[in-house]
Amino acid sequence: MTIKIEMYNTYFGDCYILKDRNSNLLVDFGIHSRSSPCKGMYIDRQKLIENIADDIAYRYENPSVLITHFHTDHICGLIYMHKRGLKKFKDLFNKIYIPNIWGNPFTVVTSLLEEMVLSEQLKRSKLPNTVSSLFDLIEFLCNNARNVRLLSRGVTFENDKYITLWPPRDTCKNEYEVKLEELNISKNLIEDLYSLSKDICNYVQKNLEQEENRKNFNIEEINIFKERYEGIVLKYKSQLESLIEFEELNKPDQNISEKLNKLGHNINVIFQNKEDGNENILFTGDAEISHIKEIVSSKTDPLLLMHRNYKFIKIPHHGTENHYYDFSRFSPEYVLISNGGVKGYRSTAYRIYSKYGDLIARHICSNSNNCSCCARICNLGSNCKGDTKDIVFPLLYKTIM
Repeated sequence: MTIKIEMYNTYFGDCYILKDRNSNLLVDFGIHSRSSPCKGMYIDRQKLIENIADDIAYRYENPSVLITHFHTDHICGLIYMHKRGLKKFKDLFNKIYIPNIWGNPFTVVTSLLEEMVLSEQLKRSKLPNTVSSLFDLIEFLCNNARNVRLLSRGVTFENDKYITLWPPRDTCKNEYEVKLEELNISKNLIEDLYSLSKDICNYVQKNLEQEENRKNFNIEEINIFKERYEGIVLKYKSQLESLIEFEELNKPDQNISEKLNKLGHNINVIFQNKEDGNENILFTGDAEISHIKEIVSSKTDPLLLMHRNYKFIKIPHHGTENHYYDFSRFSPEYVLISNGGVKGYRSTAYRIYSKYGDLIARHICSNSNNCSCCARICNLGSNCKGDTKDIVFPLLYKTIM
């Protein structure tokens, strides 16, 4: 399989296209709500989203899309394409691959709770409230139900080219329940969100099982879910405000949004090409390091073993320190790091970690203005070894092959 990868400049966000002779697979499309595109190149984040969406629709006919998980910096562009309602975006995707989470309502509880917290934090910081709504994503999925395929460990997809290494076939309800209890959140809030999430999961599963999606799809049911959610937000608004304020004052390095973000990564899709060869790829989304280690150490199923070497490795979670993993054992030829300027609270936590500069490979970064190695610009005096760096900026995308 001869493969090319196109990497878009999404700053702190993900958007890639895997191209071969027979298919084009878009992996995520999102830009972090606090990303700050360079002045003079793109007017703002929204304009950059529009430019990328237009480019994808113009250059690709019926690509497939894989959503690794449901965070804003991975899905907001896809939601934009859906909500615009333009002809060029309608029925664009041949297949839509998503993690199979709908048997575990606690995963939806986590997403809804994270949305509540982020909305409140953005309001407090006086930044635009640009959190992508889970309900918009559900509408997109149900409106295209006949094209949706669910991914979990061991599932092959895109004509058997790729195989899923994570998430597990059965996401552990107990783990989510315990982690949510540790957040010191009202039990009544969790119970109300769980009741809503259970109904959402049943609704999504019912729609994804339909032979003909458009005939049965009813947006009014999603609107009812939205109203229930908004009622829960209003009911617990003061409690949530107090909790966020307490954590910001007393535990600024362990705030609730980061804990929910980490929990949301439990269902993140990690995948590789199925057949071992000279052009192996590993895409990690926002994988937690514990999950990568579990996959690396797995010896139970020959089909689920990681390849010994990779030509391309997409570095997890935008190359940040908290998600650092040493990939040198896999001798990658290219490492792909999607990162760029982020404004606001604890922005240093979003930078590309300096140890990635020690990795002997060609570094392809979406931007260089948020890197602990390179300070503000790429230069050979940084920790990155030799002439091994390239960035997508100021281009919209760059082809790697």
